[in-house]
Amino acid sequence: MIRVGGLPAGAVGALLPRADGTLLVSIVDEGLFAGRPSGPGSAPGANLQFQRVGDDAVPGRRVTCLATESEASGVAWVGTVDRGAYRLRGDVFEPFGLREGLASPRVHAIFEDREGVLWFGTDSGLTKRAPSAFLTYADEDGVPTEAGLFGMAESRDGSLWLAGWESGLVRLARDGTARTFQVADGLPDGRVTDIAALPTGDVVVATRRGLALVDDRGRVSKMELPKEAPQSIRTVAVLPGGGLALGTSGEGLTLVENGVARRVGAPVGSEVGALFVTRDGTLWAGGAGWGAAAIQGGKVVEALSSADGLPSNLVNGILVDARGRLWLATDRGVFCREKAGGATRVLGRSAGLPDSYVYWVGEDLREGLWFGTNHGVARLDAATSAIDIFTVHDGLGANECNEDGFLVDSTGRVLIATAGVSVFLGRPRPRRAADPVAVITSARAGGRDLAQYPEGLLPARAGAISFRFTAPSFTSEGSVRFRYRLRGLDDSWVRSAPGQDETTYGGLGPGRYELEVLAETADGRVSRAPARAAFGIRPVFYRTITFSALALGLLLAAIATVVRLREKRLEAARGALEKEVRERTEELRRANERLASLAVTDELTGLANRRRILEAMNEEIAFARRRNLPFSVAMADLDHFKDVNDASGHAAGDRLLVAAAAAMKDVLRTEDLLGRVGGEEFLAVLPGTDAEGARAVGERIRRAVEKAGLGPAGHLATTSVGVASIVPGVTDAGELLRRADAALYRAKSLGRNRVEAFEEPARNP
Repeated sequence: MIRVGGLPAGAVGALLPRADGTLLVSIVDEGLFAGRPSGPGSAPGANLQFQRVGDDAVPGRRVTCLATESEASGVAWVGTVDRGAYRLRGDVFEPFGLREGLASPRVHAIFEDREGVLWFGTDSGLTKRAPSAFLTYADEDGVPTEAGLFGMAESRDGSLWLAGWESGLVRLARDGTARTFQVADGLPDGRVTDIAALPTGDVVVATRRGLALVDDRGRVSKMELPKEAPQSIRTVAVLPGGGLALGTSGEGLTLVENGVARRVGAPVGSEVGALFVTRDGTLWAGGAGWGAAAIQGGKVVEALSSADGLPSNLVNGILVDARGRLWLATDRGVFCREKAGGATRVLGRSAGLPDSYVYWVGEDLREGLWFGTNHGVARLDAATSAIDIFTVHDGLGANECNEDGFLVDSTGRVLIATAGVSVFLGRPRPRRAADPVAVITSARAGGRDLAQYPEGLLPARAGAISFRFTAPSFTSEGSVRFRYRLRGLDDSWVRSAPGQDETTYGGLGPGRYELEVLAETADGRVSRAPARAAFGIRPVFYRTITFSALALGLLLAAIATVVRLREKRLEAARGALEKEVRERTEELRRANERLASLAVTDELTGLANRRRILEAMNEEIAFARRRNLPFSVAMADLDHFKDVNDASGHAAGDRLLVAAAAAMKDVLRTEDLLGRVGGEEFLAVLPGTDAEGARAVGERIRRAVEKAGLGPAGHLATTSVGVASIVPGVTDAGELLRRADAALYRAKSLGRNRVEAFEEPARNP
C-alpha cells in the first residue's frame, strides 16, 4: 500500500515516472503535480507527497500528456490543451509553441522515436522537433514571406539585401534588424525584381519602373539611364568595368556602359531572366525560348540551345564554378559542361535531384554545388558526388524555390530565399545515430503479391518479379541509398542509383531465391541486418521427378510423340491467347483515344471545346503571371449567323462553322490555341502576345474569314473580333474574358466585320 498526499480530487490525465524517483501526475482541470518520497531512505514511489509544479499561467491547469526526453537527463515534456508544449528542466518550463514551429497549441500526444526525434500530435497534424539544417528568417524577423523573394545581394558592410516581389526592398543588417524600402522611401516602384552590389558599398535595385541606388546609410536615389535603355527590368548584373547588364521580359538584354546603352541581338532572345559574370569578365545570359549565350565586349561569342544538348531552351540560372564547369539550370534538369569543349551531362530526378524543374544553381566555398527546385534544395558534394536533399523538414522556409534565390555571403554562409531567407547551418547529425532499417514494401509477380502464392512458390514462367523498398527515417529521408542482392542468382551486392527504391528480375529459372536489402545513410550508417524476401519458382511439369519416373515406364517413341503434341498445343494456345490480347488491347487503346479526344474536342469543328480552351487559358495566365510575360485573348463571333440557319438550314450553318474554324486556325501560330466556346463564338488563347500583337492577330482572323468567301449563296460570311490583354491589376481569367466579350460587343455595335480592343470606360472628372 502506497500513501499519497497533496493530490487534489479529480481524474488523472497522465503519469510519468522520472529517473530521480519522482512521479509526475496531471489532474484534469487542476494542473501538473510532482510526487516525491516523503522521507529519507524511502523506496522510489513509496509514500509520495505531491506538490503542484508551475502555476495557472505555465503550464496551466489543463495538461494532456507527458513524455521523457531520453537524450537529456532530468528533462520531461508537457503537453497542454491550449498552450502548446513545454520542456521541463528541473522546475523551469521552456515553451514550444506556434512561434517555435508547433502546428497547433492543442497537444494530444508526445512521442520520441528511435532516432531521438520528438513528435507532437496536435489538432492540426504532426510536428517534428529535431536538429535543423537551416535557420529561417521570416515575418517576425522583418523578412516578408507572403510574396516570394527573387534576388539577394550583400553590400560591403555585410548587410543582406532582399528583392521582394510586391513587398519592396528589405535590408537585413548584421545585427538582425530589418528595414523595408518602398516607393515612399524613393524607389521608382514597389515591385523589386533584382539587386546587385557595387564595390563602392552601394546597391543597385531593379524595379518594374527603372533602377534605384541605395547607399550604406539607406539613402535612395533614382539611377538615370540612357533613353534607349529599358525601364522595366527583370534582372541586373554589374560588369567588370562598372557598367550594368539589364535583362528584361520582352526587351531582351541591354548593356549600359559609360552612359551608352547597347542592345545585344540574336541569338539572345527577348526574354532574359538569368545573368552571370565569370572571373574573366565574360557575361553569360539565359532566358526563355532561346537558351543561353556568352558575351564578351558586347558581342556573342558562344550560344547554347537544345540543338547543342540543352534539355530545354528555358534557362533559369547560370553558374561557372571554381573548376571552370558551366552549369545551366532549366525546367528539365541541370546541364553541366566541363571546360569549353568538354564532356556534358544532365542532372534531373533520375540523378537524385528532388525535381527536374531547377530555378538556380550556386556554389559554396567548399566547391559544393547547390540546386533550387520546386520540391526542395539539393547539394552535390564535390568530393564524394553524393547528393543531399533539404526540405521544410530540415528548416527550409518552403519547398518551392525562387529564381535568383541563392547567395554565399562574405563569411561563407549559404543563404536561400523561399518563403523568407534560410541560412544553412550544416547537415546536423541525428540526436541518436540509429542504424537505418531497410524494409521491403512490395514484392509482386504476375500482377500478384508473392504472399498470395502457396508456400511462396511461383509457377514456371512467372514473368518479371519486382521489389520496392524503403528505409523509414525522419532525419535522413533525403539521402538514403540501398544495396541489394538476389541470393540464388548472384551473391554480390548491387548499389542503387540515387533516388532508386526498386528493382526487377526477369527470366529466372526454377529454384529458391532470397532478396536481401541494406540501407545506407550519407554519413555511413548501414542497416545491422538486411530486409529479406524469400520465394521459389517451380520447374515446368515435365522436369519434375514424378514425370521422369512415369516416363521410364513408357516407350521412348510414345513419350517423344506425346511431348511434341503437347508442346505444339501449348504454343498454339499461347499464340491464340497473345493474338486475342493484342486485339483486345488495340481495341481498348482506340476506344480510350476516342474518349480522350471527345473530352477536349468540339465534335463539329475539331477545335478545342469550351472546357479545354478555358483550362488552357487559366494555365497560360498562371504561367504569364509567374514569368511576368504578356498574354492576350481574342474572341470572334460570326456575323448574322442566325440568318444563315433561318434561310439555308442548320446543315448549311454547320458547314459554315467548320469552314470558318479552319480559316481562323490557319492564321494562328503553332503556340496559339483556338477553341469553340458556344454556337458561332470562338476564343483564341495567345501566349506571349501583348495588346498590339493581339489586335494584329484579331485582324488576321477577320481578314481570313472575309477572304475565304464562306457561306451559302447570297450570304458572305464575316466575323467581329474583340481582344483583351493582361494589364497591371488584371490577371484573373474571368475578368479577361469579360473584357474580351465587351470588346466583341463593341465591334458588333459599330457595324460588325471589325476588330476592337477593350478600353477602360472614361471616368467622370
